[in-house]
Amino acid sequence: MKFRSMLCVGVLAASAAMAADVEGLASATLGWLKVESSAKCTIIAVPWLNVGGGDVEVAKLVKTDSLSAGDKLYYYDGANYWGWILTESEGVKSWTPQAVTYKENGQDKTAAGATATEAKLPRSKALMIERGTTTAPIYLYGQYSSDTIAAAATGGGSSSDAVYTLMANPRATSVDLNTVASGTPNAADQIVIPNNDGTYGTPYTYVNGKWGRTEQSGSQTITIGGKTYQVPGSETRVETAVVPAGRGFWYISKGGSQTFTF
Repeated sequence: MKFRSMLCVGVLAASAAMAADVEGLASATLGWLKVESSAKCTIIAVPWLNVGGGDVEVAKLVKTDSLSAGDKLYYYDGANYWGWILTESEGVKSWTPQAVTYKENGQDKTAAGATATEAKLPRSKALMIERGTTTAPIYLYGQYSSDTIAAAATGGGSSSDAVYTLMANPRATSVDLNTVASGTPNAADQIVIPNNDGTYGTPYTYVNGKWGRTEQSGSQTITIGGKTYQVPGSETRVETAVVPAGRGFWYISKGGSQTFTF
């Protein structure tokens, strides 16, 4: 009668998993996922079920031990944002619903908030966490499942009216999206995988059946009219789109759709 506690180191180091058996309940495997990020706002995965099965409660998924009062969680359901703020009373931290104000099509909108125990999310969904202090890791807790899960991005967007889907890698290891993708992406569709520091960098695009992006290597010196200039080096298309363990990404539909089976 044992759990398996899994600590998976993601972004700052090479992906690695460390497993340690601990005593627990029968017929359950519990998981801990350690997400490293130095970003103020990080997209985090929903990699687990609720303990006992079913969709996981937000209140139980994102552990508060390494977080600070005032940190915030957001969930985007494709139409609205939901928000929670970490409060502390007599040394006990808890996620409290908070109205979220954001802009959509240039207009201010305010999201409602369900309690963090009422809000339940299925595996492969994603949350955004906004932290005041970014040196500590983020821990995600729940019940492990080995079942594959198909996560579909919302399609139907256009070049002038893109549709955004917040998605995540629910596995305990990094995943190249090319290895789990199916469907009919549009050539204008994009995937944005935030860097460890929260910057987005160059979006990934779909070319010749592969997600990838163009990367520049170094620089070169040229001389024109007796003057020397430093210009960007050669460009190479890298046909991988790797999402670290515990991390999420945006799928931006401009006409196509895509399913990822994790």
